[in-house]
Amino acid sequence: PVLTNNFATVISTVTNVPAVLADLSLTANAAPQPVIVGSNLVFSLTVSNAGPDAATGVVISNQLPANVTFVSATGGSTPSGGVLLLNLGSLAVDATNSVQIVVQPTAAGNLTNIFQVFANQTDPVLTNNFATVISTVTNVPAVLADLSLSASASPQPVTVGSNLVFSITVS
Repeated sequence: PVLTNNFATVISTVTNVPAVLADLSLTANAAPQPVIVGSNLVFSLTVSNAGPDAATGVVISNQLPANVTFVSATGGSTPSGGVLLLNLGSLAVDATNSVQIVVQPTAAGNLTNIFQVFANQTDPVLTNNFATVISTVTNVPAVLADLSLSASASPQPVTVGSNLVFSITVS
């Protein structure tokens, strides 16, 4: 046996690099509620960065529901394989960025859409990186009526004991 080759030396340098953290959060809503099949449904999303560091490579991801037709998104992003990625770039500490996604529902019922935000940095609170919006889709448009009301009284002035006639017009 050769005893001179039975060991090895490894030299490692350990540095104390602080973790880079960016606490992103995501909120979302949709309008109009309810929405009619075939009309535009606009999802408005807001990303916030609570820090403590700036976030880079910020992206909102959305798996589009099966029963919608994509119309548009802020920045001109388009879906690939049913997934929409909105690249927002960097987000400073305490900053926000808002975007919109427009779709047209193709079937009546409840429409559930889930969004997620992520970045290059470690996020210490992952539970606020998701937003879910449930929209009601109907086949029947809401019935709207534009009414006006006018009223008058005569004679003017009226004396005690005389008749006062009220005229009310609804149009």
